[in-house]
Amino acid sequence: MANKEIAEDTVTEIRLIAVSTETTRRNWLEAAFANHASVTVLGCGADFNQTYLSTPAASSATLIVVDLAHPEAAEARFWTAIHIVCPAVTLMAIAEPTVSEAALQAALHAGVHCFAQWVDSPERLLEAARTAGEGRRFYSTPWLIVAAQRLIRDLETGLLHTRMVRRSRRRGHPAHTALSALEADVLAYFSRHENRIISPEELIEQVWKHEVLTGDIANQVRCCVKRLRRKLDAEPNSRTQIENVRGRGYRLTLSRPR
Repeated sequence: MANKEIAEDTVTEIRLIAVSTETTRRNWLEAAFANHASVTVLGCGADFNQTYLSTPAASSATLIVVDLAHPEAAEARFWTAIHIVCPAVTLMAIAEPTVSEAALQAALHAGVHCFAQWVDSPERLLEAARTAGEGRRFYSTPWLIVAAQRLIRDLETGLLHTRMVRRSRRRGHPAHTALSALEADVLAYFSRHENRIISPEELIEQVWKHEVLTGDIANQVRCCVKRLRRKLDAEPNSRTQIENVRGRGYRLTLSRPR
């Protein structure tokens, strides 16, 4: 019991401001965080500047949560305004599968490295917020990883290697949104080499970091790719597919939204 109390006491407090033009989404965000003692929603509004100016204790905010469906989310000046007012604050974005590449790209340019989706459970949103506060990357679902990695590759010519942390599963939470660190690394590698056939030997060398392909490791590759494919197939509105190329390896394809 003492250890549990210590763990709870050491949880960093999150003080957030949310920006969304949709009232229902702002209300849902407030309700999602309402029962968490470590989270305080300072304010929610459609316009960041107005919300910040009208929110008591806004200067104490540690997290800004932005709805990427916001009409200005694709504009650099929107994110610049946030950085000017809150230069030390952490940014988190919430998206849906129809999010525009322009908005996602603007968010990545602005330094956002934690992305959740609107269908996530309150527990998942809390996990994303805490991960953001710790300065770690968070993508709550495979399609976000693929979309973000594709843009990161374009923006930084593939030089950025993203390490994903293990996401814990929670009872009642959809299994397809929980990726292990290894699965996330494999998916990130596939997304940086979209449409190219990747052999098991290459995955071993680049992800597992083993130089020799042994029976044990080869089986790990097959099992990992199988789990990853199953999660991608189960993902609503997924546009990604990992194909088996007989005798050669695997290939990830990403189709455009219809």
